[in-house]
Amino acid sequence: MVTHTIDELQFPHFEKELRELIKQHKKIRHEPLVWAIYYKPSRRSNDIFLLEILENFGNGKIDPDGELFEITYGYASGFPMDKKQALHLVLTNPAEFRQAAKENWAAFDELKRAVARGEYKIVSPLTVHTDLQRLLNV
Repeated sequence: MVTHTIDELQFPHFEKELRELIKQHKKIRHEPLVWAIYYKPSRRSNDIFLLEILENFGNGKIDPDGELFEITYGYASGFPMDKKQALHLVLTNPAEFRQAAKENWAAFDELKRAVARGEYKIVSPLTVHTDLQRLLNV
């Protein structure tokens, strides 16, 4: 496993590693991967952020509090990153993502701003729900 110091890391440094992670996630049958975007928000700019839109995630429900589910993994997670970094997985389903766009939820706005700055990479393209691309103007 190769690790990198924060000084070496310029977005999108972890694209290769994220594509490998996504390859593993594509094997999950009950929540098929729809779309994955690696992005760099303004907050915690040295961390790694990956949005995954999964069919059936959260049983297809929409969070009543207007928040996308985010889980953070630290250095010991086995992902090749610096001790001061974290991997943020932001997970949602297509219906919730549409609602987040419509109501401009904080996590959606953060992603939208990263896209506007050009600080994103589509690491798993859409094959279904292609209308989701228009929500981010990509």
